[in-house]
This record gives sequence, C-alpha cells and structure tokens, in this order.
Amino acid sequence: MREYLYWEKGINLLYTISALICIIGCVKVYFHLITDSDKTGRIAFKWLGMSFLLFTIAFILSVIYTYFLK
Repeated sequence: MREYLYWEKGINLLYTISALICIIGCVKVYFHLITDSDKTGRIAFKWLGMSFLLFTIAFILSVIYTYFLK
C-alpha cells in the first residue's frame, strides 16, 4: 500500500487546484458583474466549468484508487 501513496497526494493536489481556480473564477466573475460586462455569463461558464472538470477528474481518480489500487 505504501507504493500508491503518491496517488492520495496527487488527488488532494487536484482538489486544491480546483478550489483555487474556483476562487479565482469567482473573483473574475464578480468583477465582470460589477462592471456590467456583457461577457459575464461566458466568463462564469469558462472558469467554473474548468474547476468542475478538474474536480470531476480528481473524483474519478480517487474512485479508481479506492476500488482498484488499494
């Protein structure tokens, strides 16, 4: 079990990166919302979609690690 320890750290790193991207995206969307930009929806979709994609990848990797590698 010790040989797969890097999987747990990598998965936690992906969750952390996903959370940071979500926070950065929220700040950018808030800035566009305040300035009444017409690109607010597109910006929100891009940033939060990217965060959701990373979160989903991390979740799938954690399921693979839990059920197949442990």
